[in-house]
Amino acid sequence: MRTILKFLTDAGYYGGGSVLLAIILLGVTLVEHARGRSVQSFWFYILIVVFFCIGSAIAWHKEYKVAQKYLDEQPRLGLHIVSQFGRKEWQDQADSKNTPVWFSVEHLGGRIPTNVRFDPIRSQKGSWTLCFGSEPYVKPPVRSMLSYEIRENGQPINSGTVNKLGWGIFLMHFVCDREPQPEQDEFMLIARYMDGDAERTQTFKLVFDSTRFGFLPNTMH
Repeated sequence: MRTILKFLTDAGYYGGGSVLLAIILLGVTLVEHARGRSVQSFWFYILIVVFFCIGSAIAWHKEYKVAQKYLDEQPRLGLHIVSQFGRKEWQDQADSKNTPVWFSVEHLGGRIPTNVRFDPIRSQKGSWTLCFGSEPYVKPPVRSMLSYEIRENGQPINSGTVNKLGWGIFLMHFVCDREPQPEQDEFMLIARYMDGDAERTQTFKLVFDSTRFGFLPNTMH
């Protein structure tokens, strides 16, 4: 209600308080004086409506610019994926330091987000979960590499097993945990971060191409 009243006040100010309206009213007065008679009140009502509409348009444009400026200042993150393609390439990553997929996050604009974290992603059948690490903040120009782990039925995998088999095998379990396997499978990743005192979210889309067997680089949702 307060927003509507402010809009109407601004519309009246920009419309009725404009210099152009004052000039036209001065012109009407001169016409009345020259013709020796008053202009019908109907035309004054028309002028009021016209200038209120003009004021409304100006007030809307002003509020739009303020809102757009605020939106432009909100943090915007980008998620990048570098993936190897092929089952053999994934299977060859046979230790915990090497992985067939690399994830990184970068700051694209706006204020600096803090306490950046990601919701876990469950496989289609729910047996496996992809969990990402958090970042205290993300600021330009350096991309932050994201650590991750795969959990089976909600439980972390033994580090000795990961060192022996590598993350590639477990990533394969994650992406293949569904029937039937489509040509492309989508996983929604929700990022949560603090923008000052406000918590905000941003959603990314991870697309797995089963024909090439790898994640595609485009994550825009």
